[in-house]
Amino acid sequence: ASDKITINVTYSGNKQITCRIFNEKGQSLYENNFSSSKLEVDITSYAKGNYFVQLVCEEGYSLTKKFQKF
Repeated sequence: ASDKITINVTYSGNKQITCRIFNEKGQSLYENNFSSSKLEVDITSYAKGNYFVQLVCEEGYSLTKKFQKF
């Protein structure tokens, strides 16, 4: 089985966004820059638990959301 999360971004312009995923201990598990409106991340190898996805745009604005893998 493959587990993926999909991140959809409504963002004006073609600027880069950095996506990071952290575990509850604050350890970085994933980092990628993208400029499209959609990003899929394969989380198959992640253990069950809570994670945080952080999006940071070029201007420095950031958004962090929690998600849970069952």
